Amino acid sequence: NKPYLYYLVQGMPKKFVGENSKAAAAKARRSAVKDQQDTKRQQQIEDELWKDDDKHILKKQQKKDEQARKKQELLDKKAQSKALLEEELSSIKPVSKQPAAKITQAQIQ
Repeated sequence: NKPYLYYLVQGMPKKFVGENSKAAAAKARRSAVKDQQDTKRQQQIEDELWKDDDKHILKKQQKKDEQARKKQELLDKKAQSKALLEEELSSIKPVSKQPAAKITQAQIQ
């Protein structure tokens, strides 16, 4: 066999030359879970960077939406009043106007 000094320098020879299959499978599972968590974390960070939460921009957008809503309400109100006016005018019976006979100053006197 080999001399004692060889074992001090080299260490004892390994018992298993191959890889432990159970340990390798567990390591692969942990690695996959860690990769998935890392990608999820990176996605959240990217979403936060792209998130538009500027208060001034939000306030401007709300004001713009409010103005558009008021304008639409005004147009609806105008259309409704116009429809009511048309309905009212159509419901009034037209009075037949006969041209009034012209009266001269001489006839009045």
